[in-house]
Amino acid sequence: MKLSMTKKIAAIVMASTVAAGSAQAFIFAAPIFGVIIAGGIVAGVHAGKKAAKEGKVDQTLANSNQEKLNAVVQKIDNTDYALRMTKYSRYSNGYYDVISRYDNGRFEGRLSLESLAEASPKLFADLDILEQLMTEAYGQEVTTAVYGAKLNADGSVNWLRYKLLAQDALAINSGLYN
Repeated sequence: MKLSMTKKIAAIVMASTVAAGSAQAFIFAAPIFGVIIAGGIVAGVHAGKKAAKEGKVDQTLANSNQEKLNAVVQKIDNTDYALRMTKYSRYSNGYYDVISRYDNGRFEGRLSLESLAEASPKLFADLDILEQLMTEAYGQEVTTAVYGAKLNADGSVNWLRYKLLAQDALAINSGLYN
């Protein structure tokens, strides 16, 4: 699948931003996060590696981001959390349901994200744990810029955050982070 030029530029900025960690880089990258947000940090790291292979991003920056992601995966490997990730990846009321309900705009009511959160609170707690692990590796500024705050300004749940975390969890569980 070929990426458009806008997505390539956004991926490069994301990779540079994640690696640089400066406030100026975040201000510059903020307007285009909507383009690369379709997968969270794992997608940004993967896009950064691809851009580095093409010579568009410094290889050292891409490797640094990959090492951080590998450290997150190592913390997850051989834990109960890893077993739950596999369960959430394979069965209903897991990651695919979070993503599809968000994509279909089902936030409230029957068969919505809200009802899924009530039925499977551990799933959402585990997604919060994944964000904490990403924050330890990449810093609060990066995770907030990519995933957003837990609550929207009006006090409602930021369901996009959970969708992005679910996408990252699927990528980690399936080994697509390399």
